Amino acid sequence: EDSSADNTLFVSIINYLHTHFSENISLEKLSQQFNFSPQYLSKLFYKNMNMNYKKYITLLRISSAEKLIKTTDLSFTDICYKVGYNSYTSFLKAFKKMLILSKISVIINTRLSIIYKI
Repeated sequence: EDSSADNTLFVSIINYLHTHFSENISLEKLSQQFNFSPQYLSKLFYKNMNMNYKKYITLLRISSAEKLIKTTDLSFTDICYKVGYNSYTSFLKAFKKMLILSKISVIINTRLSIIYKI
């Protein structure tokens, strides 16, 4: 296993995703783009990001949506399609889930900093 080649490949994949995340890009399409099996890219993703591909692309899309909400006057519906969702319902579900996880993370980190005086 060539770790350097894996790192170079992974950086290329991340750069590609940051450019194309708003497109309908499944793990299968991504694997075709880079000429590797979906299984290999899935393992590479988890090894480097400690999360699966689907979660990463969701985080990328929701992060972009948050920026658009803060910096534009676009409607939620427009933002939904602009960041790569084909369904407003799916977008809202993902957005709410990430918002809840974000709030839980803040609560946990706040409590830890108080307990451990970080």
